[in-house]
Amino acid sequence: MKINFILIFFILISSTAPFVYAEESINERLVRVEESIKNLSQQMDLLRQNINRRFDDERVFNYFILGGIFTLLTLIGTLIVIIVWDRRSSLKPVQQ
Repeated sequence: MKINFILIFFILISSTAPFVYAEESINERLVRVEESIKNLSQQMDLLRQNINRRFDDERVFNYFILGGIFTLLTLIGTLIVIIVWDRRSSLKPVQQ
């Protein structure tokens, strides 16, 4: 009877011991997972800020390009108006 009791006691102790150690490692793993999630969140925030900065830079570049295009169109229009005005003024003495 005493041998059975010792055997049962040993089986119970040996079967519960891994769970105690496993519980500690699970807690450690959870802590590591939480830290890695926080780290990923910080990295995503930095990435989002970088992307926003790039979009702002592209907007400034696009505005610069549009400004150049409208400036060229204005200069071409002014040149056409000056050519037409010069034609009229040069033809006026001939018509009189």
